[in-house]
Amino acid sequence: MNHANSCHTVDFTTQDNRRSQLSGDWDSGYGKNQCADEEAVKGFSIYSSGEIRSIYCCSYYTDPS
Repeated sequence: MNHANSCHTVDFTTQDNRRSQLSGDWDSGYGKNQCADEEAVKGFSIYSSGEIRSIYCCSYYTDPS
């Protein structure tokens, strides 16, 4: 079973806010948020206009039992 270990908010800005160490711009010309390589998006928030405000990234560990 996977469990959230620690979580944090990544605010969306007009620039890239990517936490990944992998190279490459997967959507050239657009600002984007991205969790770190060992994290997953657990949630997000939006403005009333529908634009993304932030994402909620969590690192996970697997319970061996």
